[in-house]
Amino acid sequence: MMAAFAMKALENEPVERSEWREALDMIAQLMNGSPLDTYINSMPGYRPYWIIRTSDSQHTEKMEHILNVAQIQTRRWWETPLNEMSAFASLPYIGGQIGKKLSQTLIGLPIFRGITKEELRFIYERISDIE
Repeated sequence: MMAAFAMKALENEPVERSEWREALDMIAQLMNGSPLDTYINSMPGYRPYWIIRTSDSQHTEKMEHILNVAQIQTRRWWETPLNEMSAFASLPYIGGQIGKKLSQTLIGLPIFRGITKEELRFIYERISDIE
């Protein structure tokens, strides 16, 4: 039964891969020439991430607030640095402030299969003028 389910799911794989690639390509076009620091994974496979790096925690909080007011969900990419997670707390930490900085400055923006240029532009217009 599980094998049949998996085989059926794989039938749609080329379509899904194409839809993810289309969404990522639209973001890449939108961000081309933008002063915003973005991560769009261009590797093959399913990595549907639109991540913005802000200059500091104040900019991140401002971006989160503006998007929240516009009813756009965001996600802190690394909300808690690894060295602060209980699973890793007993291990030696050699990362300096890198984890803390990443947790304060990386924000995930919405991306999904079927997202439209208009929806992406709406998100981009909210964040493009944040100073």
